[in-house]
Formats: sequence, C-alpha cells, structure tokens
Amino acid sequence: MKKVVHIVDNLCVGGRENVVIDICNNLDKEKYKVYVISLSNDNNEAADRLNSDVTFIELPIGLKTRKDRIVFLISFLSIKHKLVELIKSIQPEIVHTHSFVHRLLFIASALHTFTKRISFFHTVHTSGMYFEKSGIINTIKLSIEKCAMSLYRPSLIAISEIVQDNNILFYKKYIKNTMYIPNGINLDVFDRKKYNINRAAYNANDNDIIISYVSRVSEGKNHLTLLKSMILLVSKMKNVKLYLAGDGELRNELEIFTNNNGLQNNVVFLGSINNVPELLSITDIGVFPSEYEGFGLSLIEMMAMELPVVVADNEIFKRFINHEENGLIFSMYDHIALFDNILRLINDEKLSNSLKNNGKKFSEQFSIKKMILEYEIYYES
Repeated sequence: MKKVVHIVDNLCVGGRENVVIDICNNLDKEKYKVYVISLSNDNNEAADRLNSDVTFIELPIGLKTRKDRIVFLISFLSIKHKLVELIKSIQPEIVHTHSFVHRLLFIASALHTFTKRISFFHTVHTSGMYFEKSGIINTIKLSIEKCAMSLYRPSLIAISEIVQDNNILFYKKYIKNTMYIPNGINLDVFDRKKYNINRAAYNANDNDIIISYVSRVSEGKNHLTLLKSMILLVSKMKNVKLYLAGDGELRNELEIFTNNNGLQNNVVFLGSINNVPELLSITDIGVFPSEYEGFGLSLIEMMAMELPVVVADNEIFKRFINHEENGLIFSMYDHIALFDNILRLINDEKLSNSLKNNGKKFSEQFSIKKMILEYEIYYES
C-alpha cells in the first residue's frame, strides 16, 4: 500500500478544498493510505468532511489574518523544519501539493531534499490572477512559482484545458509532465430529488425567488457586480433573495455596501457552509459572476442540482456554457445585463426549464468516479 500526502494551505470551505477532500476520500484505500497536511491550524472548518480513514495533520500556526501570515513568513525556517520532519515520519511514496506563490515555494523548499524517493504531483487550480494580468507584481508571482517547481519538479495536473495551456506555456521547463484531469462531483449527492428542505430554515418562504452564489468572498469573484444587479431586482420585486455562501477578506466591505443600498432584507451572507447541496435544493437560480476560474466546480454543482444558471463571460465558462442552451452568459462587469438575464429567467418558465434540463445532462460528464480513476492512473504512470 502506497502512502499519499496532500499538502494544502488549509481546509476552509472552498472549491479547491472540496476537490482535495473528494480526492482523499475516494482514492482506493486498498491501494493508498492517505494523509492531509494543512499549513495552518485556524481555518480548517471543512476538515470534518474527511473520512475516518484519512489522516489529517495541522501545522501549529495560523494563516487567517494578515498578522498570522506575517508570522508565517518570519517563522519560515522553523515551520519548514516541522514539515520536513512530518514527511520523514510518514515516508510517503507520493506527495501532492495544492498551494501557490510563496507558500508553494515554502513547501518546495522542504520537499526538494526528498526528490529521489518521492513522486511529486501539483494541481494548478486557477487560470487567472498572475497568469492573465501583466505588471511587475504578477511577473514576480509567476517567477516564484517557476522557482518552486524547479526545486521539486512535480508532475502537474490541470483542472481545465485553459489551465493545461498555461501549464505548458509557463512551466514546461520546470516540471516532469502535465495532464488535464477535470474536476468531478458526487452526482449522488448533487441530486435535487433527494432533498426536501423547508425554506423556513433559511428565513424564506415559498413565494420568494431565491438566487444563490457559492464562492469565496474575495478578489476576482465579482460579488460587487452581483450586488449592483440586486439593487435593480429589488426595485422590481421585493420577494427576491440572494444567498451568498462563502467567506473571505471582502465580506465586511460587501456587507457595508449591502446595508448602504438597503439590501439587508434581500441579501444573506451565509459565510462558509458545509451543506451546499441543501442550499441549492431550495434555490431557483444559480449565478456565477466570477472574473476567472480554474474550473468552476460550483457551477457544475448548480447544473447537477437542476438550476438555470447565469454566468460571466470568462474563458472557462464560455467553454462550458452555450448561451440559451444550458445557461445564460452576460458581460462580466455589466450589472444591468446580469439583472436582465436573471429577470428573463424569472419571467420565462419555458426557457428556465430548458436550461435546467440541458444543464443537468451536461453536468453528468463530471463525476468523481471518473476523476479518481484518472488520478490513480497518473499516480502510477
């Protein structure tokens, strides 16, 4: 039996973390003994979703606040030593990393002494940020990742075709290989027919029109455009409600915007939640205004739960969504266009039902079973 270690920044509630949890829970336990090492001990609320046969280990430092992150950098050598000792004690055959920029460099500096004994894998979870934008800061970030990968030369996993293109373009000289493995979801869990949730549990009633967005509340997720569209929606109908599932550094700022614009009765900040399928089961419309994604796992979950979806025209979503066939696409920062598309779904039941059915069929190609099989083949290659 091979030992596999996944190293993550943390196990908060988010798309990247959901993928890690799904991989660890579903790898064949007759072939693999699975460990997860979190770089932090203060932001792991999703860790309780790991199965009992997965060993979870936290490094003794916080990463949640800016002060914590500064302490992390100052304590670089001592934390690196702890990670090295952990790897020595576990003696894995496979190490799979998921961090980026300086934390990836930190991990790579700890792993590079083990390169003759361990097979390394690294998943690139995004197509945006410093891959898309020019400027000295983004150039430095990309250079840090190249330096990190040159230290331990992992085999890369790309979660979308666009990410695979980036992997080849930016990292080819510093890695062993790269493979496209799309993320998968548990189609048995994301099945609307299995849920019968009372809307009252979410302070809503049967007459409310519920819109949901599941994402970190952070840069690049474009919550502000969505809130601006809500101002217009609420002016048309008072029974529309937006549920925002996720947390992040912009939450306070967006809550202030919500209150200043009289949306406090129509916009609900749920924070990080572990019951996403339950939320989606009471939702009428799914929205995803994100500026960029590596894959957009939450979008596939919405479609599997038979929601008509409205998405921004980022490069990932344009490959997934055919406008008016399995979803609606709007110009990324155009809150009026987003408002128009949501209103169209509210008023056009025939269109809404068509998008639900086609979206459900589209989602069925992204199963966890298929994803896990491809990971296991790659691990053994």
